[in-house]
Amino acid sequence: MHTLGRISLQKLRSVGIALTTAITLGLAGCGGGGGAAGGGSGTSVTGQFVDAPVAGLGYKCGTSAALSGTTDSNGYYTCKEGESVGFYVGDILIGSVASAQTVVTPLDLVGAGAKPTDVAVSNIVRFLLSISTTNGAGNLVIDANAGSNAMGQTVDFKTIGATALDSMIRTVKPGATIATQSAAENHMRDSIYKLFAKSYSGTYSGSGSGTWSIVISASDGSASGTYTDTVNGDGTITGQMSTDLSTDISKKSTYGFTGSAGSNTWTGALNVGTGVFSGTWNGGAFTGKPTTASTSSGGITTCASSHYSVAVHAPSASELATYVKTYTGNVGNFGQNIGDPFVSTGSASFVFSSSGGLTYNGATKAVTSMCLEDTPTAGAPLYLEMGASDHIDLFTDAGFTGVISNGASFDVVRGGSCTTTCGSGGTTTPTITNFTPTTGAIGTTVSITGTNLGRFTPAPLVKFGTTNAGGPYTNVTDSNVTFTVPTGLAAGAHTITISNFDGSNSVTVGTFTVTAASVASPATGMTVAPAANGLTSFPNAVPRVSLVGSDRTFTYKKASTTDDGFDYFDIGYAVVSGETYLSIDLRVGNAITINGSPATSFVSHTLFCTLIAAPTPSGTALCSTKGIVFDQTAGSVTMTNTPLTRSVVVNGSFSFTPF
Repeated sequence: MHTLGRISLQKLRSVGIALTTAITLGLAGCGGGGGAAGGGSGTSVTGQFVDAPVAGLGYKCGTSAALSGTTDSNGYYTCKEGESVGFYVGDILIGSVASAQTVVTPLDLVGAGAKPTDVAVSNIVRFLLSISTTNGAGNLVIDANAGSNAMGQTVDFKTIGATALDSMIRTVKPGATIATQSAAENHMRDSIYKLFAKSYSGTYSGSGSGTWSIVISASDGSASGTYTDTVNGDGTITGQMSTDLSTDISKKSTYGFTGSAGSNTWTGALNVGTGVFSGTWNGGAFTGKPTTASTSSGGITTCASSHYSVAVHAPSASELATYVKTYTGNVGNFGQNIGDPFVSTGSASFVFSSSGGLTYNGATKAVTSMCLEDTPTAGAPLYLEMGASDHIDLFTDAGFTGVISNGASFDVVRGGSCTTTCGSGGTTTPTITNFTPTTGAIGTTVSITGTNLGRFTPAPLVKFGTTNAGGPYTNVTDSNVTFTVPTGLAAGAHTITISNFDGSNSVTVGTFTVTAASVASPATGMTVAPAANGLTSFPNAVPRVSLVGSDRTFTYKKASTTDDGFDYFDIGYAVVSGETYLSIDLRVGNAITINGSPATSFVSHTLFCTLIAAPTPSGTALCSTKGIVFDQTAGSVTMTNTPLTRSVVVNGSFSFTPF
């Protein structure tokens, strides 16, 4: 799914967005996944996975066998209303919810009554914290390397032991710093507190009646505020939010509250998806929702600072003045696949006033939170939220991007500089300072330094010409990305580029000179275990090569060099929609008689895998995870414990003419 704006959603932390139309969000070229598949009502729900927000997490909607998409840079996913949603890293199922909801946490995956201290919850959080490229700082990011390494793996987070989980973490992210159970519990608790943190107000009734307002702290979930009783006057409210999920299975994303107002005990619950705060007191009932208030000078007194991973504040009237203007652009949407262009369906016009008011195409919008960064750089946006459903970022150069409710539906909107890169100051534009070394052999570690390198969404993609860099990337921050020179490159100069994972927003890094291309070791042939129809080995030989365009099949024969030989080992190489595949087919012949005439029957042992992933990966397992190294430059293919169908495993190598 596409993201809304590289600054805002990199920094937005915990706002749950419920969309009721099948739209995709954001700027052309921002990172993401595909559309929803499988059952449901047809109405789409966009929700957020929070442990802090997790980017790059695969998800499946309904009965879909393939991934429906990956969570965007702030953890958002989209499925149809009523569809179940499963969340994945590679083939590892993190957990699922029975139907799409606006906020999903690891507690929701474990089920009603779950707590941050539950073993299954802390195991999930430990796993995600440990494999994130951010090492638990700010939003969590699951990059493509982790997904590839997790192909073919499974984990039961309810039963796995600590040592086994540590081992799986190192498999998925070699060299990972493993989070402790205590750190996981604290992280989950803090993330839930941040979901609560905002101002709420409402009414109460019963033996007394009036209005109330509270603020919930992002640091510990404590609540404080006041009430006004129409009969008994004013008083104070104190209370505490629970981080335990409701035991009522029908109440999604709901957490308990206990407190007091004067001498009365208040007991209630907060639904972090809808923002509804409700409950009872010993004289009646109360209900309310998130609120904010305007100042007479034109500022907004409430900034939902807990929603952001950088320091922000409520702007003053003088700070707002630079954003007071008319913003014009387009309403539209994106296709369901990464890289699909933005398609305008109409015009969008916003007017922001000196009093902090906002209109969209003539309709007044009720702003509930308005924030500026404490130390903004040139071009930094004003972050506006309108309830739990929509938000927009306004830039001083009249650029804007966001999603805005419009009656029964929602509009993706953007304009000005946000048709390319938001903001005049370049705060979202990655720049390259240097890269080292500039020469080396296959496997050399290369490090790029610069600014805003962490803004590539949902993770950076580094290429040497058209070949993806080797991984896993060992460091991804705003100032550094580190990777290795991939196999398959010829000796000589290659242009390094870095981009969003979908290939957009590409930046040229420089020229790297490969000093030595891959060199194939002498091919040994293949061993087969257990024996396939008596066959236990397959010699290396000059293969027959069949060409169809750029695709080719290498056929290795055992019995003869003619097509009448019984035993074949085919290796197919094909490029489809930018993705490179290998197909392995070990066919073992068996002499039979049909109607008195000799014939041959074949039993195939096969494997299909992805050699080089496309900008929009198909989800097929990477060949590297199956023990396969295919080097077209050196002219060799090596298989190490490579599993084929019918429980056959092959080891060894073949040679062929490089191409």
